[in-house]
Amino acid sequence: MTFLPIRGNGRSHKLAQPIRYSGVVRRLTWRYVFFALGTALLVWLLDRIGLGEIWTMARRLGWWSSGGFVVVYALHQLLRAGALYRCVVRPGSVRFTDALAVRLSGEGAQVLTAGGAAVGEPLKAWLLTRRGLSGQEGLAATLSDFLVYKFISALVMLAGLTYLAWRVELPAAFAAAARVFAVGAVVFLAVSAVAIAWRTYVIGSVAALAARIPGLARRIRYAPVWVRGMEDLIFRVLRDEPRRFAGVLAFDVAAHLLLVLELWLLLHVLELPHPLFHGWLVDAATKPLGGLFFFVPGQVGALEASLAAVFTAIGLPPAAGVVVALVRRARSLLVAAVGLAGLWWLGKGGEQPNAQRRTPSDERPAPRA
Repeated sequence: MTFLPIRGNGRSHKLAQPIRYSGVVRRLTWRYVFFALGTALLVWLLDRIGLGEIWTMARRLGWWSSGGFVVVYALHQLLRAGALYRCVVRPGSVRFTDALAVRLSGEGAQVLTAGGAAVGEPLKAWLLTRRGLSGQEGLAATLSDFLVYKFISALVMLAGLTYLAWRVELPAAFAAAARVFAVGAVVFLAVSAVAIAWRTYVIGSVAALAARIPGLARRIRYAPVWVRGMEDLIFRVLRDEPRRFAGVLAFDVAAHLLLVLELWLLLHVLELPHPLFHGWLVDAATKPLGGLFFFVPGQVGALEASLAAVFTAIGLPPAAGVVVALVRRARSLLVAAVGLAGLWWLGKGGEQPNAQRRTPSDERPAPRA
């Protein structure tokens, strides 16, 4: 799917180019290959650690505790939906239930595809347009929510990886990766802070540059006025309306804390040393996984291997890391199932009948520069 160009005729909003089936087949083939490699890694890991040890650890989980994990993660998703709802700048244009259904649908797409955020975020933007927002408003709300959450993730990841790299004896490759991601988090936060403080239109600059590249020029029809208007809406959330930004930030900080609480509860149920610090450290160390292994459907094998390595690094049994990965995978699949139901509900409901209708000026970009 191509997120830019932005085309429109006043009645529709297209976010994708016509499908090229040869390209689709090629991408599907690679996804099957990466899924097979991830599955092979998982089988090797289970054999190396021992199914017996993993099963012994998993038996400590009870139905009541599993229900508790589901409740905690459900609260996490409600808070993330609240953040998305606050990122919609036009009052009354989207209901909270719509924002929740859009949020779950996007998460389901991320879990079930190899595209990760590159699939889930555009889907959220498109679904918001189905609920009455213009293309600019839908994309701005989605990106604002995404960026605020990533700001907090980068801070948490930076602190955790810095501690691991400089205070824990790690294998050389693991330590090097931790330092690389820590530096990446610093660069991301610095660029974001400068762009927000000086109102720098980064997205428009990147899109304009991409539109000049021969291989991308055919696929990206850059509309400067449209993109500038969309970025202005993002700045309303991140810069111009401090109370709105504070509300989004509060929702996302609380959502992060619930992920730490989930890990703390898992360590407690597994009868392992469970200071809250361990929950935070595991959460911080696994933040880069979504971006690092986005090409592996569901991060099969990669998630289990990474958590086993992190648990070993902080002195906990690797079997516990595998069990934690499987529990998190199970609740993610549950969210994916709910997300598919939400996608069906949004599609069945059609466009929001009571929402303010989009006008041609909202959707039609300026002539291509």
